[in-house]
Order: sequence, then structure tokens, then C-alpha cells
Amino acid sequence: MNEVEFLILDSAFRRANLQDIAFGWTFSHAEIARAAHGLFENGDILAEFDTKEGKKVQDVTLTMSLIQVHLDGNFHFVCYLTPQGGAKWEAATHADWNRYYQWFPHRRDNSQTPELRTAEIICADRKLLERRTRIAKHSQTMQFVAGTEVFSSVEPWQVNYWKTLPKAYKVRYQYRQLKGTVDPNVVDQPISTGEKANAWSSSEIDTWYTEPLFSETEPKFPRHYPIPKKINLKQIEYLILRKVIFGLADLRMNRYSFDTNYQELSHGEIAIGADSLFQKGYIRAKVFAEGSDDRGIHYYEETPDVVLTMAGIQDHLDCYLSALYYLTPEGGEHWEAIARPDWNKLLIDDLNTICFPQSDKEPGIFATKRENIEQLLAYGEYLLEDDRQPIPGTEVWEVLEPWQVTYWKTLPRGYRLRYQYEEFDYQLQTKSDEEFDKHVSSETEIQAREWYENINKWYYQPSFD
Repeated sequence: MNEVEFLILDSAFRRANLQDIAFGWTFSHAEIARAAHGLFENGDILAEFDTKEGKKVQDVTLTMSLIQVHLDGNFHFVCYLTPQGGAKWEAATHADWNRYYQWFPHRRDNSQTPELRTAEIICADRKLLERRTRIAKHSQTMQFVAGTEVFSSVEPWQVNYWKTLPKAYKVRYQYRQLKGTVDPNVVDQPISTGEKANAWSSSEIDTWYTEPLFSETEPKFPRHYPIPKKINLKQIEYLILRKVIFGLADLRMNRYSFDTNYQELSHGEIAIGADSLFQKGYIRAKVFAEGSDDRGIHYYEETPDVVLTMAGIQDHLDCYLSALYYLTPEGGEHWEAIARPDWNKLLIDDLNTICFPQSDKEPGIFATKRENIEQLLAYGEYLLEDDRQPIPGTEVWEVLEPWQVTYWKTLPRGYRLRYQYEEFDYQLQTKSDEEFDKHVSSETEIQAREWYENINKWYYQPSFD
């Protein structure tokens, strides 16, 4: 077994798609496709996908061509282990199921004491269960309710979709969620020395399997991409430009990519489009030095304003080069000429928007027109997230002159609204599935949704047919 095969098995353990593996590890699509194809052929993994009609198809052995179509973003599936594949994963990791445990909370079932929550711990070893229970009693995030423990056994225990153990032990207990944290180093905290030793030294029982070591080898497969017979270069260029409107971006994609049209581009199409945009002067790259740990590329030495060659773009897409792409001023003007944005409609109510680095965690809403923010607040019951409802009287308005909308675009004026908000308890206030099914939208809610949909259409979506 080589490293790529192990990573696919390890990901399939939790059910995954191959795009995420390609996105997260430094292996080319060709290497992943070859390894996955071998695992499918050997009967170690199978695939599950939904048809266009919504029918779920399971236990499928995929061909090489379908695997490649999936990696190119045009066919979505998840792969999972067969019992044979699970046994191969166990042999590679030396899994010790006596050290494995599961903890999971239950939905609230006591309306008279809604602050109490119920959880269960289950594991194959009784001593491990007792130790995990002691750890739960001294958790930093929850208060264990003494005397609520109920111990029982399970025979057999279905650990996951492919593994069954002959017997397991479980405990059900109640707890309260703590708003603050518990410091185990505080002298007057009522925890004895012996209890602390049991409660805080859990690292030795957290590791229940080991990842095998693999020696680094040069890629055995050519790192080039098949060029489609027909490509729409203008559309590909536009999708790349749109991806970097609001911030520097990685051109690789996975199933979490926001833009579904971009997600459907193959790596070959992305490479062609990016190469063309580099040559036209519309984009540049910031290249990062290789790091020795997982802190993130921003911690390493960077080189801005790089014009990547086709080989460099392919190295990036194959995870051999760390880079972020961004618009040049000319690229911004080119996107504006295509998309014809109406900046007066721009409303940004997403705290995670990368073009607004914020020094605190206060909610902020930005817009070119103040009345758009006011209208959003008026419809806040329907449009703002439950954990972002403002506390009346805490609103603070700011006029931004000029307003740096993005890293490449500045407008004469903008508005920002800050406010404080109350903590939202999802388990207490989240509606059940039955309540959602019975919900009927009011006329005001429909108006709010229509207004928000319209305000978000602030630039033109060109057609490239």
C-alpha cells in the first residue's frame, strides 16, 4: 500500500469524496485517480451518488473515466470502505478498538428543566468508559450532574457502517453547558489531586490508531491535464475573475467551493484560463515558501506580483506550489466591463467576507446606501441569522469616506453598522423538523426574501452560450 492509497482508505473510513483528498494533499489528480481505481477494482472501497431524479445509488464500483470526471468537478459521489477495505485500514494503522470511544449529545427531552442536557459515552472497554466518565465530570465546557449516570451494556456494538464489536459499555448522564471555562490550575477549585490526574491526562488514551509512515517519492504519473476538445475560454476567464473579486483565492476547488459553475471546471480548463489571464495582465499571484508545519501559508515568506507560467499553475493545482491569485487594477476594470456592477446596491452582511479584515468580533454590516442596511434590519427577523439579532439601542453607525470596498476597488462613500447581540442557544430555540414542515411564510417574509434576492443581484451574470 502506498501513501495515496492509504489516504483514500483513511478518508473513506468517514465517507469522503476524492476532490477533498486532492484539495488537501500534495498529490496530482492522476495519482489519486490511479490509486482510487485500484482500490475500487480490489473491492476495498465503493461509491454512492444521487441521480438527477434524486434516487440514491449505492455500492458502485467506479471506472477510471468516472473517477476523472469526478475529480474535474462534473460528477459527485462519496466513497466508503467495504469490510475488506476496513480490514486493510486496520492492518495499516494497528487500530486498538479498546481505546476507541464515542460521545454524543441527545436532543432535549425534559421541557421542565430545559437547561439540563443528556449525553452518552460508549466504548468497548469498561475501564476506558469509567475513565472517560471521570474526564466528563471535570470538563471545561460542561457541568456534570452527579447522580444521573446510568450504565448499561450493548451486545453487539455497531461501531460504524463496516465495523461491529461483540460487546460495548455505555453511560448516559445529564449536564449543564457552561458559559465560561474551568481552569484546572486554580488552587481553590474543588478537584482533588488524584481526580485531576485522571481528568486531565487523557492524551494517552486519545490515540487509538497510528498513521503509517511513507517515504517521499517523486510522482510516478505525468502531471498534465487532458485538454477538452471544446472550451469556452471567455467563460473560464470570467469564472476565475469572479472567484477573486473580494479577496485573494486559491484556484483549486473542492466540494465546498461556493461557485458551482467554477466547481464544474476541470483542472485543465482552470490552467488554460489562468494562463490566459496572466498573459493579459488581469491577474497576479502571491507565492508562498514551503513551510515545515500546518500553521497556514500566511506564516511563511511570500513573493507578490508573480506571473506564473503554465507549469507553475499546474504545480499549484497539483498542490506542489502554494499560491493565492488576485486581480490587477486592469483585471478589475475588465471584470466591471463584463459584469456591469451596480455598486449602489452592494450590501455585505457576511462577517467572513475576506475583503473586510476586522480587529474585533462585533457584527458589521456594510453598504453603499444607508437605506439598504436599514431595510435589512427592518426585515431582520427573516434575513439575519438567529445569533446576529441586534440588541436595541446598541447600534453604532459609521460613514466611510472613502470606502475601500475590495483590495482593488474604492468608492467615495459607504456605511457601516456595528451592534451588540445576545447569545443564541440553538438547542433551546431551534425548531424541530416537524415545526419546519408546518411553517407557512407570511406575506412580509415573502417580501423580505424577494427584496434580499433582488439586492444581491448587484452585477450582471453574462451568458457565454
